[in-house]
Amino acid sequence: MPDIKGGIYQRGQYWLDYLRDKDGAAKSDWLYIHWYDPEKRRGARASTGTTDPAIAQLKLDIHYLKRTKGYASCPACGQDVVRIDGHFIAEAISDYFLDHGDKQSSAVEIKSRLNHVLDYLEAESPAATCDAVDDAWVARFREWSQDQPLKTGAKRSPSTTESAVLQLRAALNHAYNRKAIAHKPSFMVKKPREVNNSPRYRLSVSQMRDMLDYALQQKGRGEALYRYLVAAMGTLGRPDAVLDISTDPARGQWDSSARLLNLNPIGRQQTRKYRAHVPVPNHLANMLDNTSGYFIQNKRGRVMTIRNPWGTMRRALGLPDEVGSKSIRRSMARELRMRGAPNDELELFLGHRTLNSTTEIYAPDSPDYLSATLATIEDVFSDLNLDVLPDYAQPARKSG
Repeated sequence: MPDIKGGIYQRGQYWLDYLRDKDGAAKSDWLYIHWYDPEKRRGARASTGTTDPAIAQLKLDIHYLKRTKGYASCPACGQDVVRIDGHFIAEAISDYFLDHGDKQSSAVEIKSRLNHVLDYLEAESPAATCDAVDDAWVARFREWSQDQPLKTGAKRSPSTTESAVLQLRAALNHAYNRKAIAHKPSFMVKKPREVNNSPRYRLSVSQMRDMLDYALQQKGRGEALYRYLVAAMGTLGRPDAVLDISTDPARGQWDSSARLLNLNPIGRQQTRKYRAHVPVPNHLANMLDNTSGYFIQNKRGRVMTIRNPWGTMRRALGLPDEVGSKSIRRSMARELRMRGAPNDELELFLGHRTLNSTTEIYAPDSPDYLSATLATIEDVFSDLNLDVLPDYAQPARKSG
C-alpha cells in the first residue's frame, strides 16, 4: 500500500489530497482522488468536485469500489488477493453501496459502517466469502471492532459496532436478492436494548441557545449547523430525518399554507424508526419558505453532513463527548415534558406512536393536530430568542 499523501484519507491504493505546489502548499480548496498508474508509470488524479472532506471521502470510496469491486490487497505485498470460489464479502458490500447505499440521504453513515467492515476484512480475512459469515464470524468482528477507537479517539460503543453488523446484513440480503449468493444471512443482529447505552446527558435551554449563538457567529460556515439546530429543535426529528428535509414539491414534504412538514418524503417507505408528519414553529416555517431544495445543503444543492462542524462546536462550548446530533431530540423532548406537553402528542411528534392509516390521512388537516405540543415548542423557541431570521434566510429583495 502506498504512503498516505497529504494525510487526509486513503482506501487501498487511492488517497485523497489537494493539488499541491512544489512547496507542498495546497493550490485551492478543491479535493482530488490520487493514485499511481502502473501502466503510465506516473501519478494520476480525478476531481471529487467538492471542497467538503466528508463528501470527498464518499466520492473516493465510490471510486475505489467501482475500480476494485472491493477486492482487498495483501497488506504485506500489496498484491490483489487470489480469486477463490464464492462471492467475496467485499463484493457484496461494493454492489450494495453502488446499487443502493450511495443514493440514500444517510449515505455518509452507510459508507462509514461498511468501511468499518472493509477495515476488518483487510486486517483479518481479505478473501472471506459471504458463506463464511455466521454468528461465529460476526462475534469475531464484534470483538475486533470494540478494540478500534473512533476517529475522535473515543472508545467505540457496542451500538456503533452493531450498526455495522446491521449494515453488513443489509449488504448480504442485497446480494441474495440479486442471486449473487444462494442463502440469506442467518446471523443474529443484537436488538437495540441489548447494546444501547443511551446518553443520559440532556442539554438545558441556555446551552441550546449557546449552540445557536455559536452557529450564527460562524456566519457562512455555521449556516448548515444553524439550520440543523433549528430544524431538530422544531421537529424533534432524528438526525437522518432532519438532514432529509427538502422543500422540493416533488418530495411532498413542506406544505407552506398549512405549516405542516412531512419528515417522510414521497416514495420513501416508513421503517420502525417512524418519521412523523408535524406542524412546525413559525421561525422554522419562515426559513422553509425561503429555502429551495434541501434545507441543509452544500453549494451544489446536495444534502450536507454536519458531523465536522458539530464536533468543533461541542469542543468550543466545552460540552461532553456524549453530546451528539441526536441530543437535541432528547433534550427538547425532556424540556417539552417539563412544560406540560401532552404525552400522547409528544409520542406522535417523536414517531414513537403512529395513527392508523385512515386517521393519518385526515388528522394533519385538523387545526387541533398536535397543537398543544406545537404551542409548547413555540414557548421554547421564544426562550431561545428564535424570532428573527438570520441574514441568509431573509427573502430576496426585489430590484426596481
